[in-house]
Amino acid sequence: MAVGDKESLLSLVYDQAIAARIPAPPTAESTTSAVDYLSRYFDPFLDLFIENEDLARAYFRALTRSGTENAALGALRTLAESNLTTAMVNAGTREAHARLGAQVMFSSYLGELMLLAAGTTDPRQTASRIRDTAAFITTQGRN
Repeated sequence: MAVGDKESLLSLVYDQAIAARIPAPPTAESTTSAVDYLSRYFDPFLDLFIENEDLARAYFRALTRSGTENAALGALRTLAESNLTTAMVNAGTREAHARLGAQVMFSSYLGELMLLAAGTTDPRQTASRIRDTAAFITTQGRN
């Protein structure tokens, strides 16, 4: 009852399930490239949404209705952007560019998940576009 309505409960459960799947950023000594980490970072989230498309659609409806009060999504964004920034900095990207790149990656991820939930794309296309975005961001960070 403390959570609120059914949509709030759904958001809370999905956000917790997503947070539990977040991979730690690679260290500077890691053999994982920044492109691989950035593009693969979202794979567990995509898997979660693919497991039950109806719940994924309901989740996005709940997100769009909750407005700025969705603290769980804000926390997820903060954590994701922090991890992505760390991975890019550890790979040699300037910190200012890494922060902007992480913001772009998270926004791209949300957009791609919405398209996936809407049924206008498939998981392979989503993963491919996320990888293309990661490659673009890391290439720009070296310039």
